[in-house]
Amino acid sequence: MLTLKTTRRRGFTLLELMGVLLILAVLIALLLPAVQQAREAARRTQCRNNMFQLGVAFANYQMTHSVLPPGCISRPGYEGQTEEMNRVSWVAQLLPFFDEKGVHQQINFSNPELSFVSSEEIEKYRKVKSLWIELRTLQGLPLTVPPTDPLTGEPMVDTPRDDANDMTDSPEAETSSESQTTTSSEQTGDSADEVVTEPTAAELQRAARITELETALSDLGYYDFDQVPVLPSMSLGDPSIGGMGSMLSQSTSTLATASPRMLHCPSRPNQNVCYSGSHNSTEKPISADADGLLYLDSSESLRAIPDGAASTILAGENATSTIQPVDWLFGNNATLRNGGPMSTDADRTRAVNANGLASDFSGMSEEARSEFIKGNSQILGPFGSYHSFEQVNFLFADGSVKALSARIEVTTLVRMISRNDGF
Repeated sequence: MLTLKTTRRRGFTLLELMGVLLILAVLIALLLPAVQQAREAARRTQCRNNMFQLGVAFANYQMTHSVLPPGCISRPGYEGQTEEMNRVSWVAQLLPFFDEKGVHQQINFSNPELSFVSSEEIEKYRKVKSLWIELRTLQGLPLTVPPTDPLTGEPMVDTPRDDANDMTDSPEAETSSESQTTTSSEQTGDSADEVVTEPTAAELQRAARITELETALSDLGYYDFDQVPVLPSMSLGDPSIGGMGSMLSQSTSTLATASPRMLHCPSRPNQNVCYSGSHNSTEKPISADADGLLYLDSSESLRAIPDGAASTILAGENATSTIQPVDWLFGNNATLRNGGPMSTDADRTRAVNANGLASDFSGMSEEARSEFIKGNSQILGPFGSYHSFEQVNFLFADGSVKALSARIEVTTLVRMISRNDGF
């Protein structure tokens, strides 16, 4: 008899399969940190390249104007905004020197609030402001800002007449008033406890006009009648200002997308400005007597730094999460920084207050956070970084870029920021 010998193929057992999966998991766990470190090293290199390009731009500006750009330019406050909200930053002045001439041409240096705002938006704002002034006057409510034109400074509209006073002088108003008095007298005779007064013609016309104005404002996209109308770009620096509704969206997006890509560190999760100029060695509001290289109306030269260009910081990274993508245009804590304990990726939700103490945003409500930011608008805060390994990149006045430890001795950092302390 013939016998057929068959071979049976043996598969993987469950134990073998689990062993293979365990080995793969261990290999992946060993590989991932190396991949993350390689990616972070690439991001740090890109950040350093960005700062090198900034150094070249500063040098070109120096060659053209014989001085560095001012940290920010002083000008009077505008439409109720604080003066600090309307100072043009060094970034805006440096734009033509790193291939952003087109963006530079859209900036209105006389009235920076009008930058990136179309003529249609300005006209719409004027109409809203005019209607709002008349509405507040009819309601007997105060105006928090003078009713002036944003371009010329002259009154936008004539002082709205008080319709109630004008109408009470008319014959119709007098007749209506007499009718109301007669009606009240008759009703008094019928019931001494209940007096019903009918609205006068002036009051009816006032109410109708108020309703008409509120409807017109709503049609223009203005809904919060208790807020002062502001130009779209004017509200960008203060999160508590609103009221223009859809009028904010267009210029906000335009100003945000106009932000130069070279100002964005790839380690940062958002597209905010990441590089700030050196303002003062210690915490100090924006002023003209700071000891850094970029301050209010500054005119320092790379060739005349008392402490030497190689040991004086010109700009560095910041790590504050409250900076907005549109803040690069103004002189504020997005574009200027002071010396002090630096923040890192581990504590990037913290901000330095007037006493140099850290206030944790992570435990704050949105309302409390907004109030904190508004109350501390004068605080520039220290430098910092989103990079791992607690390193912060700095651009020195000689054009070199160096990575300093975020835990560097504060007195050493202070000496490197000051341009004239003998260090």
